[in-house]
Amino acid sequence: LVAAIGVVVPMALGWIVGRVLLPDRSWHVHMFLGATLCATSIGISARVFKDLGKMQLPEAQIVLGAAVIDDVLGLIVLAVVQAVIVTGAADFLSVAWIVGKAVGFLVGALVLGEWLAPRLFGLASKLRGHGLLLVTGLVFCFGLSWAASLAGLAPIVGAFAAGLILD
Repeated sequence: LVAAIGVVVPMALGWIVGRVLLPDRSWHVHMFLGATLCATSIGISARVFKDLGKMQLPEAQIVLGAAVIDDVLGLIVLAVVQAVIVTGAADFLSVAWIVGKAVGFLVGALVLGEWLAPRLFGLASKLRGHGLLLVTGLVFCFGLSWAASLAGLAPIVGAFAAGLILD
């Protein structure tokens, strides 16, 4: 419920603010503005709880769990909005197909990434050179973004998966 509210309220507020501040723009702009506000920053929330020494509190677990679900839902909303803007409309089957692709991609990337990342970064750490771990992380992120794009999803879905894996 917390995650759903964390998606619906920013989407609606973004739409409303877009209608008020940009009344001469297309509804596509208002929808995209609302969709971009759906994403949260779980990293900031986690850091605040960690710095306060409150990570084990039930409230912290609820906020962090909701933030992860909220981010996934936000990415799905963004993918659906992108499809609606590109095609002009969306029916139930096309939305279901996008949601299925996004969830399938995230699950597949997480499973494969949990196996691949330690091997890839283990190899990179053995190589000589300055900044190779950073470059490997960037290549990993851009590679998953490219794979998401190939799957017909917004590249940010791949970047989000890379962030979850590399965390």
